[in-house]
Amino acid sequence: MTVSVAPDVATRAGRAGPPIPSVSLAEMDEIPIETLIRFALRDGRRPRPIYTAHKWFARRLPSVFRSLLIGVSHAPGSDFNALYYGDAHLRGTVVLDPFVGGGTSVFEASRLGATAYGCDVDPVACAVSRLELEAADMPDLRHTLDTLKKQVGEVMAPFHKSGDDLVLHHFWVQHVTCGTCTTGFDAHPHYILSDDGKTRFAICSQCGEVAVLPPGTAEFDCGLCGGHTVCDAGHGKGGRVVCPECTHSEALIEYSRRTGAPEWRLFAVETIGKTEDRKVVPISKRVLRRATDEDRRQYDAAAATLALGLSDGTLELPGDPIEAEGWSDDRLTSYGYRRWTDLFRDAAGATPQRLGTPRYDGSSGTQFRVTIEGRIVGCQRRE
Repeated sequence: MTVSVAPDVATRAGRAGPPIPSVSLAEMDEIPIETLIRFALRDGRRPRPIYTAHKWFARRLPSVFRSLLIGVSHAPGSDFNALYYGDAHLRGTVVLDPFVGGGTSVFEASRLGATAYGCDVDPVACAVSRLELEAADMPDLRHTLDTLKKQVGEVMAPFHKSGDDLVLHHFWVQHVTCGTCTTGFDAHPHYILSDDGKTRFAICSQCGEVAVLPPGTAEFDCGLCGGHTVCDAGHGKGGRVVCPECTHSEALIEYSRRTGAPEWRLFAVETIGKTEDRKVVPISKRVLRRATDEDRRQYDAAAATLALGLSDGTLELPGDPIEAEGWSDDRLTSYGYRRWTDLFRDAAGATPQRLGTPRYDGSSGTQFRVTIEGRIVGCQRRE
């Protein structure tokens, strides 16, 4: 099924849009690539708030779309920088993205004054795009979030604590068993957890301890076990795994066809210090560390809470199956997933059920549901 988003931005006041030139600035290679790279780096480090409302999995950079729209709608010799920073307008122009995805294209087109249309086979894509286009007219969510914090946050908080700190992310890796020698191992594509250009966090390939290293470190010896790790030499690359003992190689999708849905192991967590205000915690104060037995017990407690709620009827999860028949892409079912809920960890499954307890209707309900769905998906950190 295809759904569409058609924001009415054509009624904005202003002069008619420029005619599309027979030869454009883009066709003459007059988009300044060096400038665009700077814009892209800025987008990647500090995205506009509207694009953080939902962690769409394949979002393109807004500066790229804005540059392309300007490039194809203006003649060679135009002042690109002046157009980018405010002189450009597409009022009276219609822009269509038939594969709208996260909505960046239609939102950037609407910012330039165009009438923007988008459609996608994925209804979530259209919901995200519609949220972005209608956000300016939506009510303030602070009251809703304060209610949510009281009704849900206090219940879920114990599952996301590490002493006095808060657990921000859980990191999972697929654990596989070699089909030839039966050795069990983790299918890490690499051993790098984070590298912000100042510090690299990497995990020891032997014991799993997290090492704090200079940026760009290619290999290191573990300070705990002494094992040597080459940061880029994981056992799972390009959709295949290679056994560290017998070097037997197998495609992960074939492994799942043989053994069923993937088995995941919690191997690391990211924590931040608890703050009483709403200030953003600097990345330098976030801690990446090896997952402990206590972290796993917390996850087991969340899973038990979900199981209890499902059994006594206080919680409910949708049972919709993943339909493979008639689709050209059968990877989900080939990987052993049969229901959409199989794609989420039990702890994440408990979260939306608690979130579903309060009722939110109208535009605030739409905004709330899309935002929360994006957060849950974004927190499913798997390699």
